[in-house]
Amino acid sequence: SILAVNGLDPAMSAAVFPITAGAMVASMPIMGWMLDRFPTPWMLCLGNLLYVGALLLMVVAVTPALAVVFALMFGAAQGAMLTSTNYVTPAYFGRRYLGSLQGVSKTVGIVGSSVGPFPLGMAYDLLGGYHEALLVLALLPLGMAVAVLLAKPPNLSLPRYSE
Repeated sequence: SILAVNGLDPAMSAAVFPITAGAMVASMPIMGWMLDRFPTPWMLCLGNLLYVGALLLMVVAVTPALAVVFALMFGAAQGAMLTSTNYVTPAYFGRRYLGSLQGVSKTVGIVGSSVGPFPLGMAYDLLGGYHEALLVLALLPLGMAVAVLLAKPPNLSLPRYSE
């Protein structure tokens, strides 16, 4: 409905879903390769910045071409972050409690995804559109991008419960 409010026809709005899925699938092995070669905080920052770009593109996606670019960027962000979190958790915390850590983090992610439509729906009801909410929501991954670069790296010399 966001793209429809931007003036795109419903068929084009629906067409972004398979594009997003394809970009997500394509980005996952690329991000995995990058995580093996570049500092982890920079890769987490990249994933979050892709989300920022996707949210900003969603505001200005008034043509089919911009909708496709949005879909590609959003899919790449999803693939990057899924791959990053699967990489970071055992690398930083070990494997002993991997199930518990993944269970909690995935639950938080699903709850966040479930809550996400509320600010957008409220913005539409109160303001007649989504743009303001998208701009505010873009601050979340932007803040995360900064936070991962400022965070102190884990002390990997401590026991990480690997067994």
